[in-house]
Amino acid sequence: MKPRIFKTLPREHIQRRFLMGQLIILRLTIFGLLLTLPQWSLAGKANQIIRVGAYDNPPKIALEEKGMVTGFWPDLIEYIGRREHWEIQYVRGTWADCMRKLENGEIDILPDVAYTEKRARRFIFSADPIIVSWSRVYVHKDNRVIQSIEDLKQKKIAALRGSVNFQGAGGFRELSEKFDLNCTFIELDSYDNVFKAVENRIADAGITNRNFGNKFAKNYTVRETPIVFQPIDMKFAFNKSNPLTPLLVSTINRQIKDIKNDDHSVYYQLLSKYFEGEIAERKNIPDWVVTLLEVLAFLLVSFFIITLISRIEVKRKIALINLKDQNLIRSSRKYREIFNATSDAIILHDGETGRILDVNTSMLKMYGYSKEELPSISMENLSSGESPFDKTHGNEKLQLAKTEGEQTFLWRAKRKNGQLFWVEVALKYTDIGGVGHYIAAIRDIQQRKEAEDALAAEKERLAVTLASIGDGVIATDIGGKVVLLNQVAEKLTGWSQREAVGRKLEEIFDIRNEKSGESCKNPVQQVMASGNIIELTNPTLLVARDGTKRPIGDSGAPIRDKQGNLLGVILVFRDLTTKIKSESELLKIRKLESISVLAGGLAHDFNNLLSSILGNISLLKAGIRPDDKNFKLLDEAERATLRATGLTQQLLTFSKGGEPLKEITSIENIIRETTDFILSGSGIQCRYNFDADLFPIEIDAGQISQVIQNIISNAKQAMPGGGLIVLTCKNHISEQEKFLTPGKYVSIRIRDYGPGIAAEIIDKIFDPFFSTKTSGSGLGLAISDSIIKKHNGYIKVSSVPGEGTEFKIYLPAAASSTINPEPQPAKTATLSDLKILIMDDEPVIRNVVKAMLERLGCQVILSNDGAEAVQLYSDSLKADKPIDILIMDLTIPGGMGGKTAVEAVHKLNPDAVVIVSSGYSNDPVMANYSKYGFAAAIAKPFRFGDLKSVLTEVINNNLRS
Repeated sequence: MKPRIFKTLPREHIQRRFLMGQLIILRLTIFGLLLTLPQWSLAGKANQIIRVGAYDNPPKIALEEKGMVTGFWPDLIEYIGRREHWEIQYVRGTWADCMRKLENGEIDILPDVAYTEKRARRFIFSADPIIVSWSRVYVHKDNRVIQSIEDLKQKKIAALRGSVNFQGAGGFRELSEKFDLNCTFIELDSYDNVFKAVENRIADAGITNRNFGNKFAKNYTVRETPIVFQPIDMKFAFNKSNPLTPLLVSTINRQIKDIKNDDHSVYYQLLSKYFEGEIAERKNIPDWVVTLLEVLAFLLVSFFIITLISRIEVKRKIALINLKDQNLIRSSRKYREIFNATSDAIILHDGETGRILDVNTSMLKMYGYSKEELPSISMENLSSGESPFDKTHGNEKLQLAKTEGEQTFLWRAKRKNGQLFWVEVALKYTDIGGVGHYIAAIRDIQQRKEAEDALAAEKERLAVTLASIGDGVIATDIGGKVVLLNQVAEKLTGWSQREAVGRKLEEIFDIRNEKSGESCKNPVQQVMASGNIIELTNPTLLVARDGTKRPIGDSGAPIRDKQGNLLGVILVFRDLTTKIKSESELLKIRKLESISVLAGGLAHDFNNLLSSILGNISLLKAGIRPDDKNFKLLDEAERATLRATGLTQQLLTFSKGGEPLKEITSIENIIRETTDFILSGSGIQCRYNFDADLFPIEIDAGQISQVIQNIISNAKQAMPGGGLIVLTCKNHISEQEKFLTPGKYVSIRIRDYGPGIAAEIIDKIFDPFFSTKTSGSGLGLAISDSIIKKHNGYIKVSSVPGEGTEFKIYLPAAASSTINPEPQPAKTATLSDLKILIMDDEPVIRNVVKAMLERLGCQVILSNDGAEAVQLYSDSLKADKPIDILIMDLTIPGGMGGKTAVEAVHKLNPDAVVIVSSGYSNDPVMANYSKYGFAAAIAKPFRFGDLKSVLTEVINNNLRS
């Protein structure tokens, strides 16, 4: 029968069945080889020595004393080694040592290596990740400033030398460059040293992997921050050229695959032992199920070969799907971590409607919204709304991003609370999954914008100042190279700013002796050598670029930073041709006009510094007992600061031409206190003669003190070896004197017994810039003359060479004979329950006044301009928690000052209590504060006691009535 059967079958069918049989046999053979393949490896080489790198990185790898190596990775490799009959030999070193030895072939396997594409070109890696790690930033427990990556700007960062979280792709060095952080890096040999550097404040922050940080951060005085980055796979790494590497790689891959498929394997036991929780993905199909299926398939292969193959194929596809799902989840997790790690706000918009689809946590924090409010947020909610920051212009930006590519622009944004701020937007249109989307990356640049505006304003003020000066101005660095010329200097020298910058001063500023024609000494070198202001003492000619010669007057002064370090030299000079050909007085007036512009700015800035110094000194003084040894030192420092305050008022008076703030007082105390202060520590004795019944006079005590100070200082300098000054005050009644109007006066005579003043120069001593001293500015007596004239008085000088000099000052007596009483202690008032707003554009002043008020127990609110202060006061009224008192700076450059702001406040509440504060004490608002709506005035700088007295008076007069 069989022959007939074979004869009836087509030949092609027989061949097909034969080939199918051969294919089945081939598949069974391959399947059997696959089942036995795990037994092939280095196992056949008993006691094969495998060199494993070990660096200290607990809990993953720990180098114990006595040569022991423990941790997750050593236990895992020991387990594989026992199964493969390996003899593990550890090669210890730092992380950098191990990486170098792996590349040089001195070790066979290095565990715990972060996989990157760059490293994959140097080493071979195991197939599956052993663990997934990421990096985190840690700071000292007391540090509450660093909360986002932007807070790390210009900070010192500790990191493990050569680690991927420091120098690898996506590592912190790369993040630092991306965010322009300008960090200083401290590279160390272990994460333990990284935490120690943070703990000991050697570094502001440190970066470690999350395994080390989660395990050991509690052992140090550090805390974790929300800043995480660089999720990365950790694997085994192998040397590329090592002959053992192929077998090592295949063995490791097989062993890892086996133990990761078993939920109860040593792999998961080690994870639980060394880490805070499960940190690796598990397979969905348990190992015993796979093994059982393989055994059953092998036993029943002859009966169910086709079914088995189908099932294996199905399982392979399921495993592939599961792996893709796991990769998708891991990718999604990485995306979300990166999405939220940046300090920039990120907004994902629908490409058709512009509707917001997703935002990161930085966006919610920046704009003040919660995640639950996301569905209700629109682009209009996030914009100021005024043109060009409205919906129409926003849609134009979207269209440009779609048609022309990525757009970067500034935008006026709005927070949930209505606060407006500046942002920088990078807007891009992209295709995600076949659907168009807009991605907006938004950076808060409010502080940068404010700094830029302030810098622009400062540059504008400088440009205006330089343009307003009739003199030529050249500034150089300490090397004598030109860094700046104003327009006058360009005209006089013939060199433009662009051409002159970087050249030596001698090339630009060619000055020669008018008589001999010889080159004069370089004024920069003279200033650098002396550190003082210098003036040309001989007739000087400036030779311009075209050969034109002009007679000039020249002075040079050092430029110093806040610490007093010499930064360069500034030269001020002018063409004296007009002066020589015409009257000299015209040039003096121009000098006064030019220098007064600078004097006002300098005095204002110096006054602000004195406010901080005086305020802090008075705070310290208020906190110690009078019998404390430091009390006297603070008291003397306070007095000296008050003297310096007088100098600033002197400059302000000189620059602004304002009237003095007069009050009726006795002159005796002012004269004694000022004179004793100036002569303290010198060898000069002052003999006082005061009438017992001196007329009261109406004066600005600070300004008159400056006059006395200038005259006594000149006398002191005229008698460096010591001597005698006689100071006499008498009543004087003028009737027919040509220099005084009839009336009552107090005459002040100050006589020294020094060398005297030469007759040829005595008429010039009140001229601006005239001085016989090499270091003098020539302004002291000029300002004194100005002050006396503004008091409707008269000052004159007489001198006999070799016998001494005498100044006479006449000040009119007050119309009233009642002297203003000495300030009485304010009535006791409770200050601790007050809510007080401070408005000042200078942070140092806001901070010191805040400290004073907090010392008094007040609740303090800060504002840097009038508009903000008015808004804060309005908000307090709406919240039914009104601010009790507002202390407002009178002048805010580029913003709303107190004079305007108080009107806006009184519109909100006519009973609002506002105190005006200013360094310009001669401003009419300060003298007549009630006329402008203020309850009181306090001149800067002021002491702790001054502030307390003013507040107490205001409370008693306004809040407690």
